[in-house]
Formats: sequence, structure tokens, C-alpha cells
Amino acid sequence: MKKNTLFFLITFGFLLRLCMAIPGMNSPEKTFFRPDSLSYINSAKAIWKTGHFYQSPESKTPATFRSPGYPVILAALFALSQSSLKIPVIFFCLLSALTAVFVHGTCKNLGAGNRACFAAILFFIGHLTSIAIAPLYLADTALTFWIAAQLFFFTRYLRSKNKFDLLGSFFFNALAVLTKPIAFGSLLGCLFWLAFISPDPLRQRLQSLAQCLCVSLILCVPWMFRNQVAGAGFRLETNAANFYLHYRANLQSVLTGIPVQTWRDQWMRETNNEFQKYPEQYATEDAKYRYQKEKLKALIAEHPFTFLRLQLQPCVLLPDAATFFELLGITKTGRGTLDILNHQGFIAAVHHYFDGKIYLLWMISPLLLLALFMTLGCFFQVGFWFFEKKTTELFLFVSFVLFYLLLPGPIIAPRYHLPALPLMTVMAGLCLERIGGAEKGRGRK
Repeated sequence: MKKNTLFFLITFGFLLRLCMAIPGMNSPEKTFFRPDSLSYINSAKAIWKTGHFYQSPESKTPATFRSPGYPVILAALFALSQSSLKIPVIFFCLLSALTAVFVHGTCKNLGAGNRACFAAILFFIGHLTSIAIAPLYLADTALTFWIAAQLFFFTRYLRSKNKFDLLGSFFFNALAVLTKPIAFGSLLGCLFWLAFISPDPLRQRLQSLAQCLCVSLILCVPWMFRNQVAGAGFRLETNAANFYLHYRANLQSVLTGIPVQTWRDQWMRETNNEFQKYPEQYATEDAKYRYQKEKLKALIAEHPFTFLRLQLQPCVLLPDAATFFELLGITKTGRGTLDILNHQGFIAAVHHYFDGKIYLLWMISPLLLLALFMTLGCFFQVGFWFFEKKTTELFLFVSFVLFYLLLPGPIIAPRYHLPALPLMTVMAGLCLERIGGAEKGRGRK
């Protein structure tokens, strides 16, 4: 693909995201903030104003709820823009579009032609979820960028066997883990490949494993020690405790039919009462984290098969039309749609969220069709790799797609599949090129 074409597609992707953001620029707090946003923003402002990762600029308490990756980027943007809330929106719209550079590179690394590269980039820059999430004050866009960079360098290593490509892959994975620790799935996958799938001699594999682990540990372990000293345990963040509570509420809702919010509110009250009743026992964030984790483990132990069934949620693949329309001010969040989805199904949830205005979906039908073709192409390509016994390519799918689709379980949010999008779009491009090539071959015959 010519550089001019790549530049045009990336510019188009950036302008598309920026156009979505412009209507909300007059009130960024109202449009681009979500419940998770303030925990990032407050820590970012603390870094900017005090030089320390505190809970807020006014606080002297070390922030352990979030890992530092995204707040550090926000802090730099706040410092450059004097705390403007508009500049980060523009920056992350650009970062989202620039992710297509790594999508293009990964296509080339896997032996794709220009047709596949063009299709993959188009699938990514035109994906509804990527467009809708880009301007929000959430870490998902940065996470996707780092995962795409890791994927690019790892696939380039598969072709070049250059050790710097391999180490670069683990470097970008470490940045992804520091942004959101869920990126450890890709880390484990790459380590597994080096240990058991790589065709290199045993001694070379062990050497590569040691070097890559060093890169990851040097970047991540100091922050884990910092949190240990702060009383949050030897981990990157304590936000997982909040995730455990939400996961437990979703699982219990499926078991009982009672709305998720009801269970969530009840258990939040019970948790607060427990912490107040035994303040010495739960004096640290580590103790509170362990409490939530043990509660979830106990519920899973009682209902293991329901837990396993809920890990596979096809709805996580749905493009984020909801956020798209929320950015435009057409719809509103917080209407209990997840409960409708869990208990009455997809069609009922769509009617509930859009309040019967299904015609709104026709307005974005080209983007919905693009996402549909991308998803179908991705899974057709998995089938091709399976029947051709391409072990390394299947490993890529498990590590960079399947892991991120299964991880959220019953907590259905389209943005959770964003880290899977770079490889999914590449696979869809490869599939289209394969089908197009086969049809062209039949035509010549």
C-alpha cells in the first residue's frame, strides 16, 4: 500500500473521530466523562500539580486504585494545555486513528497484500466502538494502541527473528499492562509461545524468555513494590476489587432474576458496613481487595457451571452504537439495559435502550455492516488457520483476541473488546483477500 493511501486513511479516521467529538466540546465533563473517568483525571491532576501519584491534587494519600499508564499520559496533556479538557479528547482521537499504522504493519508481517491491508485499516478506522470510545476519558484507547504495537513487533519478530523486535513487543506489552493490567493475557500468551511453540533451540528459547521477562519485570515490578509499601498489596492496582463486586452482582442477577443494580447496591452497603464494623481488619486496601476476591470465589464455587457459561458472551462483539448516539446527545445511559439483556434477550434490550426508535440504527447501518463483515471475516479466518494447522497464527488469535473476548464474562461492555480489534481487523482483511483471490482464480479458469 502506498504511503499516501495510508496517510489518507489515517487522516480520515482521525477526522471521523473528531467530528463525533465536536458536538460535546462545549461541555466535556458532561459528554466525555464516564463513572470511571474521575479516578483517572484526579490522579493525573495530582501528578501534574504535585509530581506524585496521589488520589487527587489535594490529597496526600497514594493512589492505588488505578495503574499509572493512562493518568501519566493525561498529566502530560494537562501540563501542556494548562488542564484543558479538550486537548486530551483531540489527542486520543488521533491516537485511535494512528493505531491503524500498527494494523497495517501487522498485515504486512503476516504476508498480506495491499487489498488485505486496505480492508484491515478500513475495518479498524470505521469500527463503531473504536470511533465512539476514542474521545472518552477512559484508558481503553491507549490500551488498544499499546496492544496493537505489541502485536506488530511480535509478528515482525516471527518474520525477521530480530531480537530487538521481540524485546520491543514485550516493552509495549509492559506499557499496556501499566495502562490496564488485563493486558497480561497477551504477555502470558507470548511467553507460552516462546517456551513451547517457537522452533528455536531450547537454549535460545530460554535466553529469549529470560530477556523478555526482564523487560516486563523492570517496567512493572517497581510499581507493584510501590503499591505494596502503600498497603495495597503486591499488585498494579486495586480496581479489580471493584470489578469483583460488579462481577458478583451480575452472576447473582443471572441466578436469581433480580436486577444487577439491586444486588450491586445491596452488596456495596454490606461491604461498607463490614469495613466500618472491623476497621482494624480492613485498614489497608490490600485487605479490602482480598475481601472482595474471596466473596467472588465463594459464589463461583457454588455455581461453577453458570460461571463458565457466562464467560462466553457473544454480545461483547456488538459495536458500541449506544455510546455513539450518547456522544451525539440522542440517547442516554443508565436505563438498566444490561438487566433487560440478561433476562429478556438482545432484541428486547435494543428496543428498551432506543425506546422503540429502532430507525436510529438505520442511520448508522453502513458502520454496523462494516463491523458485521469484520467479525465474520475474523472468524472465517480462524477456521482457515485451524484446517491449515497454523499453530502460531492460532496462538495469536487466542492471545490477542479470544482472551479479551472471554475475560469480561457477564459484564457486557463493547469497549472491553477493543484490545482484540487490531488482530480481528487484520484477520478479516486476510480473509477477504483469500476469498477475493479464490474467486479471481476461479474466474481465470
